[in-house]
Order: sequence, then C-alpha cells, then structure tokens
Amino acid sequence: MEKIITILITLYPTLEIPQRHLLLWQERERKNYTYKASLYFSLFIIAYIYHFYYVDIPLQKKPIEDWQFYRFSCASVGAFCWIVTMLKGVRESKFYRAPAMVAGLYFTFFQALSMVWREAIPYYYVIALSVISSLIATPSLLGAFIYFSFCMLVGKIGIDARPNNAQEIYSAAFVSFLFLGAIKSNFKDQVRAFVIEMQNLETEREKIKLIQEMKEQIKTFLPTEIFNRYMNLISNEKKTSLQAMDEVLRQRKVYAAVLMSDIRGYTQMTKNVGTYIKNVVAPDIQNTASVADRNSGVTRIIGDETFVYYDSEDSCSNISNAFKTAFEIMEFTLNSSSFKKVERYVIISFGEAMVGNIGALEGYRHITIQGPPANICSRIDPITKNESFKKDFDTSNIIATKLALDKLIDSYCDIEYQEVDISSYNFTLKDFPDEKKLFIVPVNAHNKTIIFSTEVTENIESEKNLIDYKKVA
Repeated sequence: MEKIITILITLYPTLEIPQRHLLLWQERERKNYTYKASLYFSLFIIAYIYHFYYVDIPLQKKPIEDWQFYRFSCASVGAFCWIVTMLKGVRESKFYRAPAMVAGLYFTFFQALSMVWREAIPYYYVIALSVISSLIATPSLLGAFIYFSFCMLVGKIGIDARPNNAQEIYSAAFVSFLFLGAIKSNFKDQVRAFVIEMQNLETEREKIKLIQEMKEQIKTFLPTEIFNRYMNLISNEKKTSLQAMDEVLRQRKVYAAVLMSDIRGYTQMTKNVGTYIKNVVAPDIQNTASVADRNSGVTRIIGDETFVYYDSEDSCSNISNAFKTAFEIMEFTLNSSSFKKVERYVIISFGEAMVGNIGALEGYRHITIQGPPANICSRIDPITKNESFKKDFDTSNIIATKLALDKLIDSYCDIEYQEVDISSYNFTLKDFPDEKKLFIVPVNAHNKTIIFSTEVTENIESEKNLIDYKKVA
C-alpha cells in the first residue's frame, strides 16, 4: 500500500498538500501559470508571423496559401487562447489551463501537417513542440505524460509521412518522455517545499499565539506600567521574556512620588449593594486607575482606595505625573453628573523608597513600594475625616507633604498652595513626629495651567532647600 501511495504522490504530488492549504497552493499555481502562459503565447505568436514572412516566403514554400493559413491560424489561436486565459472567470476556474492545452494540440497538429507538405521539415519539431506544450499546459508528472502522449497522437499524421525515420522518431519521443519526466520531477520538490513552508508558517503562528496568550496572562497579573516596561524591554532592547521580567521586578532605590485616594463614606454607602456601586463608584474607580496608568503610575486598587506610585529615574517627572493624575481624578470627580457624587481626597507624598518585587523569588510576586513616602499617606488620611479640617478644606484640594511640595515647586515654581499646621486640628502624624505641617494645593485654573502647560525643569537650589515658597491663603 505504501508503494502505491509513493507512486501516486510521485505522479501527482499535490496529493501531499493538506486540504486547508490547497486553495493557497492553487492561487500560487494560477499566478505562476498566468506568467508562463503569457510568455508561451506571445513568443509563439511572434514566431509564427516571423516564420511566414522571413522563412516561408523566402523559401517559396508552396502552396503559399496553405502556409499562410497555417502560420496565421496558429497565431490567431494563440492570441485567442491568451485572451481567454487572462479572463478573470477563466483564471479562477478549475479549467484555467484548458486554453494552453487546446493551443498546444493545435500547434502540434499543424507542425505535423507541415511535415506532410514539405519533406525538408525536421521531424523533431513535433517532439520539441509537444514537450514545450506539456511543460506549460500541465503541472504534474502524470498530467505531463498523458498530455505528451496526446500531442504525439495528434502529430502521428506527420510521423506516418516519414516511414524511413520512424525508428528515430520513436526513439527521440522516448528520450523526450524521459526528459519531460526529469523536468516535471522538480514539481514534486516545489510541492514539498510548499508543504514545509506551510508547516513552518503554522508553527510560527502557534508560537505567536502562545506568546500572545502568555503576554495576556502576564498583563493580567502585572500593573499596566510594569507590563509596558516589560514589553519595551522585549521589543526595543531585544531582551528575552525572563530577562525582561527580572529587570522590571528588580528591587531598586528611587526618589518616588506616591498618590493615595479613597472615597469618603464608601463603607456606609455600599452596605446595600446595588446601582450606586455599578453606576457611581465603579466608573469613578475605573477612571482613577485609567488616569494613573496613562501618567506612568504603578496602580493598585484595594476596595475604594487607589494607591499609585511613580518610580522612574527622573524624580521631577514622578512628582509631575502624580499631580497630573491628581488633577485629572479631581476634575472627573467634581464634574461627575451622577445622581450622588463621589467625594474623595487625594494625598501626595515624595521621598526615597525601595520599589520592585517584595514577594517570593519563585512563584508569587508582589510589586510595590516600601519606605516613608508609602507609609506617610496612610498616616495623613485620618485628618481628612476631621470635621474641622473638612470644613476648612473640601475635596477640591490636593494634600501634599513637605517633600512633595518642595519637589513640585522645584518643577513648577509658580504653584499656588496653602500651608496647614496640623496641630491646630489637634492632630499628629503617627510615626512621623517631625512632620508638623501639610500643604494644600488647590485644584484651580492657575495650577492646572502651570502643571499641564509648563515644561518640567529641575531647580538645583531647591535641592538645598533654599526656595522661598509662595504662600496663598
């Protein structure tokens, strides 16, 4: 059985092509054939016309009318079959090779007939024409053998006219048959190359699919900013997935900005789960996370609390992005058209911290920030629940630590702010006894214009704490 299959594949190699790839193979074959057929028809049309004027007439072949009909009928058939071949309906049909088959048989018949008309015409022209037509008209070895046999049968009228050369003709035909087989055996190699190409392509697609699925899985477990860094290392710096992951998870010391914000009265308002969470809380939290991600923040949502840190090597960009995030969050919240508005304070701190993976080296990873800027925000949050403080400063203000304000003024010198002595509210920051003051940055048009329109520049003097602060009550 295996030998039979091997013989069939040798004679008809396209049997090796899987059904799912057959249409693509046929499309390629059609394009390749169209080019070869155009060359075949054009050369034969020129050759027939040339022969009549520059061979038949000078040699005074008679009757000249028969030779004229022979040459110009073949040229006309070639032109007609060429036009039919180029028709879209024919090119896309199963019988797109039929015009070349018809033309080849017609050419072979008249070539054999010319051997009857004129004894000086060489017999091998019929054989050569049959081989050429077989190469053009049929793709497979089996098809070429069958078509060549038909051509020789059509050309028998000429062979019969040369009984003295019969042995030579049949010998030449047999050699041509072998030659045709050798040429067409290349077709099997082309089919195999196509099959291998498709297999490689499918393998690559599977790899791409797996990589994409892996990326989606990684994206699910990584904050957006960390995932973007991971992809940048792979795409632009040509790191492997493992190298990129090690890099983005690596612990490092930076001057980071931290933003913390939660919704006031969230616990009370969400006791009865319903439309309030769906229509008010959820859109607000989703917007908050989206804004933080857009401004290069590493975001973590816990219930109603949004905790974001900014840890690039450029400390000015970190504080700038934190305040840009705060302004966008506050504007969305203040301008919300919900039937019951969300109220939230935004607290921003700044300072030296460790960022990266603090979880296990294998398995679970936990990406976060450690250090004073992360801890102080939770210590400041209770003052926003103080009734006197809420009366003096509503949720349209951003609360900043001294280091955060220093860095903000370092980047934007003309920021408006108000200094607040927390002792006046009978409040102290647990674990931060030296922090006596907080700073209120109003969400107003002046500050927005400066933060979103002014280029961030670093003031060296501010690093030495030599800034005169502009204070506005």
